[in-house]
Amino acid sequence: MPFFKIVRSGNSGVVERFHKYTRTLQPGFNLKIPFIEKVYIIDNKVRQRSFHLQIKTSDDIFINVGVHVEYMVKQENSAKSLYSVSNPVDTINAYVDNVLRASIPSMDMNTLYKSQYDLCKKVNESISERMDSFGYTIVNTLIASVDPSEDVKKSMDSIKISKAKLEVASNEAEAERVKIIKIAQANAEESRLKGVGISSFKDEVMNGVKRNAEQMKEIGIDSRTVLQYTQKLDILKTYKSIGESNNCKVLFLDREDNISKPITIAKELFHKE
Repeated sequence: MPFFKIVRSGNSGVVERFHKYTRTLQPGFNLKIPFIEKVYIIDNKVRQRSFHLQIKTSDDIFINVGVHVEYMVKQENSAKSLYSVSNPVDTINAYVDNVLRASIPSMDMNTLYKSQYDLCKKVNESISERMDSFGYTIVNTLIASVDPSEDVKKSMDSIKISKAKLEVASNEAEAERVKIIKIAQANAEESRLKGVGISSFKDEVMNGVKRNAEQMKEIGIDSRTVLQYTQKLDILKTYKSIGESNNCKVLFLDREDNISKPITIAKELFHKE
């Protein structure tokens, strides 16, 4: 066996003499005692491991969580890492699993999505403290993925589609309601204006009747005769409107209406004038 050991950069060598730790070799050319000393090469570069877990949230949704852990062994901790833990990857996995299963079940899915940074920080602090006692330094912890199952994704998509349709229907209903209100307001305004017009028309008619009555009274016609004259004229106008209608074929007149009476009254009026 050779009496020297070359250690590559990024590594260190742990030397045992009769299976007992004696010293740590630095990168480069190192001397050793053949047959008595044995050198174990320790990788001091940053390494990354990925862990995948399935955990149920507080709203009973199973989430697949992917975690990346970056870790390394510093040269001064090479011997400590060699003699403290035989399988560091399984140890890290156990600690990550423990922290996540203690935290995620108390969160709903939306909270989990929003709290990924805080969760990474919590996992990193927890496993850093534990793995440091074994000579391993946790460089960084990343939550790479938070994915619900395919069935949950489809259900979420269906919920989003339903909400979108409901919002569209709500907007359409609101637009229709506004349209109906505007139409009702327009009809109300139209009716009001018609009422104002009819009221003004009636006022003018009454004023005209009043003036005519006063004029007739001045030439000796009593108010009763004027009232009869006005009523009979209204009846004649009604008959005329009915007769001019396209749907009117035959018009039967009541003898008791005495439609000739307005003509007689008119003759009397002109005669007196």
